[in-house]
Amino acid sequence: ACSLLPAGLRMLALACALPLTMGFSHPSASLMLRRTVGTSALSRKIPRVLTARSGVLPPGARMIASAAAASRSTIQLPTGLNMEYFEALPSAGAAKAPLVLVHGSFHGGWCWTEHWMSHFAAKGHPVYAMSLRGTSSSPQVTGEKTVQLEEHVADIRAFIAAVVPRDQLPVLVGHSFGGMFAQKVAEAGEPLKGLALLCSVAPSGTSGTVGRYIFRKPGLAWAIVQAFVLKKAGTNPAVCRKVFFSDDTPGGEDLSRYMENFKKDSVVGLDLSSALKQFPGKTSVGLDGRADWLERAPPLFVLGAENDVVVDLPALEET
Repeated sequence: ACSLLPAGLRMLALACALPLTMGFSHPSASLMLRRTVGTSALSRKIPRVLTARSGVLPPGARMIASAAAASRSTIQLPTGLNMEYFEALPSAGAAKAPLVLVHGSFHGGWCWTEHWMSHFAAKGHPVYAMSLRGTSSSPQVTGEKTVQLEEHVADIRAFIAAVVPRDQLPVLVGHSFGGMFAQKVAEAGEPLKGLALLCSVAPSGTSGTVGRYIFRKPGLAWAIVQAFVLKKAGTNPAVCRKVFFSDDTPGGEDLSRYMENFKKDSVVGLDLSSALKQFPGKTSVGLDGRADWLERAPPLFVLGAENDVVVDLPALEET
């Protein structure tokens, strides 16, 4: 679908020291900035998927000092949703493109606030992170226990229109299922400066990864089912660590705090039975197997982690 291989496809490095995920399972966005690896760049001549290697940080790798804490607000969108969002602005004014951050399943806008937002604000980007419909801070309007894929897309587009300055096109950054939603926003024709997909669910969904694991790594397949289908990522520390974090992630208060957030932000989930028919792999694949919106796509950046247990390398390559 959104293949990175067609000639002329532009790659986006976000014009700053982009953090790479370093050996987490399916890295939670809240921890992805704990290790940074300098500036990442992809060659236009050899477009390829970028995967982070686990191991020792190279000399000079460091955390970027915080610029300013993210502020929390809510906004009433024309879609009917009262949406929570966070905002971090550069101290010297908006010199670079705004970044709009879209979280994945079991997360909310909170996951970007600890590391990501201050990092990019310090680099000159206005940064906005929303809590999607169905999370505890942006509850589903209808009281339903599921959210439709088209509702997420409409909410994201309405948020961009309402919050991002009209004279600035944003870079849309999606993590995990947020990457799937970001693909659908681009498919819908939303004007964007760039599109960054971080450990993004593949255009065809997650079934391919689980299917590959059933025969090769059945224990891992069961862990994924427990985490997401049975929602044990919010109640079982071992399952949570297996799916979202690496084995050396400290436990204690941090893990408990993240699990509590996962639990409260997974009560209302995506209506998968309906969404399966609308995934990009079903709705926007041309005769050549690539997304039919690529010709009008903004610069595109795809990032994955070598040890990601949910978005494996074939899924990353599919994107």
